[in-house]
Amino acid sequence: MVITSITGWTSSIASCPAIAFTLVKSDDSADTSGIFGMAGTDLDVYTINPVKIATYNMKLVGTVTGYDTKFVLFTVIVEDGCTSMTLTPTTITSP
Repeated sequence: MVITSITGWTSSIASCPAIAFTLVKSDDSADTSGIFGMAGTDLDVYTINPVKIATYNMKLVGTVTGYDTKFVLFTVIVEDGCTSMTLTPTTITSP
């Protein structure tokens, strides 16, 4: 599931190299959760593993190689959506 597209990042000079994005934990260590992915400017989060329910403090780093690097910090909370589920039975009738 795509949770966001990275928008609004611009370079003041359009002819400079493109911005490359990297996603790491907020402490700059590599993310090993396996739930995050990036495709172009789309950031996705996906898991069906209940072990992955947690709060993730992340850093998105934008770099124009050889020139400048900026980052933003953000938090992703992975919750168990089934905790609010309601099961509704139906009556079984005989033919």
